[in-house]
Amino acid sequence: MEEKVDKLLEERELLKAELEAVPDGVLVVDENWEVVYFNQNYLKLWGILDDVESQKNERRCFQHIVSKIKNSQSFMEKVEYLMENLNISSRDEINLIDGKTYEQYTSPLIDKKGNFRGRVWFFRDITPRKVSEKKRLELENQARHLEKLESLRTMSAAIAHNFNNLLTVILGNIELALKAKDDVTHFLKRSQSAALEAANIARRLLLYLGNDPIELKEIDCAIELERIIKEFSRNLPSNIHINLSIQGPIKIKSNQALLKETLSCLIHNSIEALSKNGGEISIKFSCGKDIMQQGKFCPIGRPKDPARYCCIAVSDDGEGIDPDEIYRIFDPFYTSKMIGRGLGLSIVQGIMAIHDGAVCIQSKPQKGTTVFLYFPMAYEKGKLPF
Repeated sequence: MEEKVDKLLEERELLKAELEAVPDGVLVVDENWEVVYFNQNYLKLWGILDDVESQKNERRCFQHIVSKIKNSQSFMEKVEYLMENLNISSRDEINLIDGKTYEQYTSPLIDKKGNFRGRVWFFRDITPRKVSEKKRLELENQARHLEKLESLRTMSAAIAHNFNNLLTVILGNIELALKAKDDVTHFLKRSQSAALEAANIARRLLLYLGNDPIELKEIDCAIELERIIKEFSRNLPSNIHINLSIQGPIKIKSNQALLKETLSCLIHNSIEALSKNGGEISIKFSCGKDIMQQGKFCPIGRPKDPARYCCIAVSDDGEGIDPDEIYRIFDPFYTSKMIGRGLGLSIVQGIMAIHDGAVCIQSKPQKGTTVFLYFPMAYEKGKLPF
């Protein structure tokens, strides 16, 4: 019997030594919420190392801790919740009045019979980590701001260049028309063509911003896809073909012109990617809660309720996109060795915003690219076609 007692005492001392060695502040209470153990780091963290009277008085010790916490009411409510829910583990962050942040983890002590025997608390000072995270976020925000400014400068320069060229055509033809003694119709037609091109640039900018007042109506996406792909297939290079896969007749709220423009951009990009060796462009139309994929860049976010969306996935097995470039390909007029279509993908982003949809992309160099377009289906809740 004496040997067992000695062994238990030895194990207890060993456990105390281990708890003193951990960098966290440790507090252990019994089933009656009376303190049975705390280590020195616990006293250091809460600033009660020299307050001997507080160590002896549990109520005063607790009041001392609460007085240091910024949102003490929330902390008290959490303690009361844990007192009522004995088997709950919890991990929280505690903000102190002096600006420090502690991480708190607590877990119940359950014996072999399943009885609650107390609770252990671990406290860790994570202030340096939080400060580091804050600085990192500030640097990331600064970098994003600089990228936006660079994108804005690129877009402004490109727009100014395009409009300057078009205005030169218009003004030049007007000048020729004024000097001409014969029929000036062809000068006026050239001016008209340049003006229409300028108007088209303005319209595409509105699409990019998602502000084009286009009416969306209910259309059968499968039928429109077949029509658009049939039209494109007539003019494809001989070494490139399109494979269309449709799940079924699904209605969406869209616009025929917008749908065509979106697919035109993606198909043209795929043709560029396949221009060297040829290959297949795969267009898959599906719907339901399983359409979401992982590991994609989604510049305007993912659908909140995938079950209410259908997806048009446009894939090619071309050269793919470099990982360093994929986060900028939706910027207006951004160019790379594979992508240089002016407002191209930025228009796709704007069109999907008009639809209250989403666009996502995944790509690997030399493996190909897939762009996912998510359109909300034109069905009331509870009346989905599957």
